Amino acid sequence: MSCCCAPKAPENDDREDDDATFGHFASSTSAHGFARVVGSRYLIFKIFWALLILAGFSIASINIRDRFLSFLRHDTTTKMSMIFPKKLQFPAVTICNANKYNQKLLTENDEKFLNSTASILFSLEYGDDYGDDYDYAEYGDEDYSDDSYPYSDQIYADGARTLEQELNALMADINQWYPDGFDMEKFTKEKGWTLNDENLVCSFRGFPCNASEDFTHVFTQFGNCYTFNGDGALYRYQDQAGAGRGLTLGIDIEQDSYSNKLSRGDRMDAGIFFQVHSQFEPPSVEAYGRAVPPGFHAYAGLIRKDSSTMEPPYGDCNASSTLDYHAVYTMSGCVAECKLGHMMDRCGCKLMHLPGPGATCSPEIMLSCIRPLMGEIKRSFSKMCECEVPCSSVLFETSLSYAAIPSESTKAELALELGTTVENARKNYVIIDVYFESLNYVESVQMQAVEVTGIISDIGGQFGLFMGFSLLTIVEFLEFGVLRIISLLSKKPNKKVDVQKINTNKNP
Repeated sequence: MSCCCAPKAPENDDREDDDATFGHFASSTSAHGFARVVGSRYLIFKIFWALLILAGFSIASINIRDRFLSFLRHDTTTKMSMIFPKKLQFPAVTICNANKYNQKLLTENDEKFLNSTASILFSLEYGDDYGDDYDYAEYGDEDYSDDSYPYSDQIYADGARTLEQELNALMADINQWYPDGFDMEKFTKEKGWTLNDENLVCSFRGFPCNASEDFTHVFTQFGNCYTFNGDGALYRYQDQAGAGRGLTLGIDIEQDSYSNKLSRGDRMDAGIFFQVHSQFEPPSVEAYGRAVPPGFHAYAGLIRKDSSTMEPPYGDCNASSTLDYHAVYTMSGCVAECKLGHMMDRCGCKLMHLPGPGATCSPEIMLSCIRPLMGEIKRSFSKMCECEVPCSSVLFETSLSYAAIPSESTKAELALELGTTVENARKNYVIIDVYFESLNYVESVQMQAVEVTGIISDIGGQFGLFMGFSLLTIVEFLEFGVLRIISLLSKKPNKKVDVQKINTNKNP
């Protein structure tokens, strides 16, 4: 008897493709460390390399997450650059005398008017004698209210008459002193300090300049002030750094004509106040001015700083912001026009230092309408004046140093040159040198901290550093994933093959 077996069954047809196995992928991928996990002979090394891969992936993921969060927060950074032009455009320089009114021009009625009203009217216009009214709100002082004016209901009169009675009496006096009407702007311009060719010696880059052609009149807390190079259409520049190569002013402050009195609330100072500012920005000498006393030579070295900010969501500026009476949008210009708008709407007139063609308010309207309005603006500045941050600005940092004039060896010559005595020169003369310390400036530009291209670079850099990943490595992982899915979907169930003994012997 003999037997044989049936033919062998075919091998398993659904065996996984080598390319779809993790071992094959780990040993062939360009990502670092995976081949060590599957290729190491000892388990301890497999675990070690697996932990390194997990640690690298975790660190890279955390760093990339932080960059994503910075991108979503719209974080910004500032780029600082030093610019070296061949020449720098010269800024505007506004000068004011510490004295408001020329005593020699005041009549008896003018003296009565100033004694009765000057402190009140100027406190209405400028808040107090030591700073412009909007500066309090700019720095967040919300408690500065109408009660802080030097003349309130409680202290204005001696108690015998009410405030309303005092105001009525005051207006009756003004009508008597000025029967043809009173104009505060006209009064200040005619009776205030005047800059002219008699009290000014001026030169720019060594060339003479004069008060009538090179200075423009402006009103500030100090009354009449004058701005050199205030016309933005003119291009004056400095092409050599240092003192004597910019603007040089010699001014006779004329102390013999001072009319300031402490009883009026006037300043006790003597000298010149000046401010260096952009040609397109209105002056705020009362807030940002520098003082030079008589008998001194002031050296004002300038450093220009340009800055630009971004629009939302990265910054707070609005590139489309414009002003009605200023060619370039600035914060101080916006504040001035905001107050101008409220005054014109509510009172129908404006204060003399504000821009625009509107009529100047009379003393009566100043007391009855402007005063409460200014108090309201002080208390609710952020609500009433929504001034946005300018997208670009120019700042001129001013550093001052002083030298006394004249020296003992030159006093006789200076007195002869000025046609006066040495004592009078020290009492009245001020010399100011305004110049660029160096012909370069700092430019700061606000920039987006994380851009889309930066995120892509960060992803590649982080995973490349900690795991050896590249863009092609990601494609390898995608390919492996696709092959695994195909392998799982194409896998067939195993078939049983029965082996039966076959008897080939035949019985006789």
